[in-house]
Amino acid sequence: MLKRLLLVVLCLCFVMPQTFAANLDSLVPANADLVIRANVQQVLNIPELKAKLDEALKSEEAKKYETIFNIKQDINSVVVFVPFEAVEKGNPSNSTVGMIADGNFDADKIIEEIKKAEKQEGETITVTEEDGLKTVNYNDGKGNESKIVFLDKNTIVMGTVTGVETVKSVKAGKTPAVASKADFAASLAKLSQTAQVSGVFALPESAKQSAAANEQLADLGKVNFVRFGLTKMEDLDLEIIGDFAEAANVENVKTAIDGLIKMLASNPAPYSALEDLVKNFASKVDGKSLAITSKITKASLEKLVASNGAPEAGKVAPQQSPAEAK
Repeated sequence: MLKRLLLVVLCLCFVMPQTFAANLDSLVPANADLVIRANVQQVLNIPELKAKLDEALKSEEAKKYETIFNIKQDINSVVVFVPFEAVEKGNPSNSTVGMIADGNFDADKIIEEIKKAEKQEGETITVTEEDGLKTVNYNDGKGNESKIVFLDKNTIVMGTVTGVETVKSVKAGKTPAVASKADFAASLAKLSQTAQVSGVFALPESAKQSAAANEQLADLGKVNFVRFGLTKMEDLDLEIIGDFAEAANVENVKTAIDGLIKMLASNPAPYSALEDLVKNFASKVDGKSLAITSKITKASLEKLVASNGAPEAGKVAPQQSPAEAK
């Protein structure tokens, strides 16, 4: 049940105009390697997304939570944090993984609704007060535990037990926040404040080592951080920025990526959206950073949605490799 509630929370954060609450970054643990922000200030002006979410919120499952959240007001912004150890393990249940949400939360009302919720076989939910904070503990009966903690009336944290407890420790000043990693914090500070979704991740050492072992990819292994942003107004704008160790690495990677785009442009694409990405591609070097931008037009997005992943009428289907064909 708690998992379903978390999904509803994530959905709700994408149906309200909002700005990102910068104070959430101050609660992100220092061992986070990936930080994603949801900042959907003008999302209600996105007809495609709004129509789908409005329909989803009419479902019986979503209606159960109408008394818990005021869709138009209660959630302003969210930040998700993940350490790469969670990805490498394949099971993040014991890792520092979580989501922090900023808004207006009536802890008592939310907890009452959680208590009433029907539990699946094996699930257990306990409501306690830990360290003076109202807490919901969830166990799915299969060895996976998670928590929701109300840090104050405007902030909640949810995720793995380790993730939530670490955020509490960060808030108490007992554990360092991601700001203690100067380079990562600097990249985080450069994220767009207007993008609806943005994030930054540090390139894992394992990836750097793999790239270093390949002459053609060696310069990519010199990427320290990758920043990204998605903004959907009329069109969908994409931005990816790599922060490199040396300026020479940037120029070499730019040359390689520009060549790849030219190659893609010479081949037919199965989707108008892919054609748009190639046609609108641009790369720019700024010191030790390489910025890649592109966009997908509204018309191409509508075609992509309508096609449900199938090649569009008049387009060429993707070619299978011999291995895929088998």
